[in-house]
Amino acid sequence: MTWSRCLALALLCACGDEPMPPDDSGPWRLTTEMPGRRLEAGVVAMGTQVVVVGGYSTSLEEGLEITRTMLLFDTFDASWKELPPEVPVAWTHPAVVSVGGSLFVLGGLDRDLVAQGESYLLDLGGRVWERLTPMPAGLERGAAAVVHEPPFAYLFGGSQQARGAIATNLAVDLSGNNGTTRGLWAELPPLPSPRSHAAAARMEDGTFIVAGGTDDEGRPLAETIALAPNATAWTVRSPMPTARGGCAYGIVYGQLICAGGETETEALTAVEAYNPTTDLWTVLPDLPEPRAGVHGAVVGQRLYLPGGASALRFEPMASVYEFTLLDTIGQGDLGSR
Repeated sequence: MTWSRCLALALLCACGDEPMPPDDSGPWRLTTEMPGRRLEAGVVAMGTQVVVVGGYSTSLEEGLEITRTMLLFDTFDASWKELPPEVPVAWTHPAVVSVGGSLFVLGGLDRDLVAQGESYLLDLGGRVWERLTPMPAGLERGAAAVVHEPPFAYLFGGSQQARGAIATNLAVDLSGNNGTTRGLWAELPPLPSPRSHAAAARMEDGTFIVAGGTDDEGRPLAETIALAPNATAWTVRSPMPTARGGCAYGIVYGQLICAGGETETEALTAVEAYNPTTDLWTVLPDLPEPRAGVHGAVVGQRLYLPGGASALRFEPMASVYEFTLLDTIGQGDLGSR
């Protein structure tokens, strides 16, 4: 989320009216609240649980603190708990990946919104953070689109400073197998233009999809692009119906769901799904209220959105929305493009 614009203007750019009370009808419903508020945190599924890492835990008026406390959500009983130990660093916009019982934190943005490239591994059995090989110098980033396809994690674009979107992409080996060093980084073909806060997915044939995001001026993008296996350049696909950056995204029944996000002036309720096989976007029922600065995680074909903000303000929330794609059936004219 391009919070730097609001931060620089010290809330003078805070926009939008107060949201309407949420409506739990249709595919969206509120679950229990988190034990703490979170904004621009890293979010990842770990088995049947959702882990929330870092992010802002207080508002700008309260001091805009970044937390090192991790939260774990059990989707079976909708319960929350803190997950020790604390993250070694206080970052927003981290890239977070889970592998079995291990958690990886791969870069992020510090308190000044400057990108950091340090990477860490937490083995939940040992409860000790291990420092891994950092990102290559000059390629540090936060707010990247993240795809995990074992044994690799892929980071597309991102931000290096308050308003500095980048076009470079990275892959990192998380396995340490075959004599390699865990955390070995490599570059991928760059994006056609710089962007941060995009959504991303990987097709069954290995093709990567990157959708939306914000450019280096904070303007929302509708462009959808693809990188085929062994290709050296990206190709253009059907654009998103709603240009946006910072949507909460995840793969549900083979479709890339993009929920909420932001334009230059407002947080969004718009929800859309992309079918990478047919190259079609489908408009889905809106979120009950706007959401920006929130990341998504999929457990059991359900997309979870913990926290975020209901307007372009540094005001983290504790509420959690859950989306079920099958409940979109019979919701009226959903329209395709």
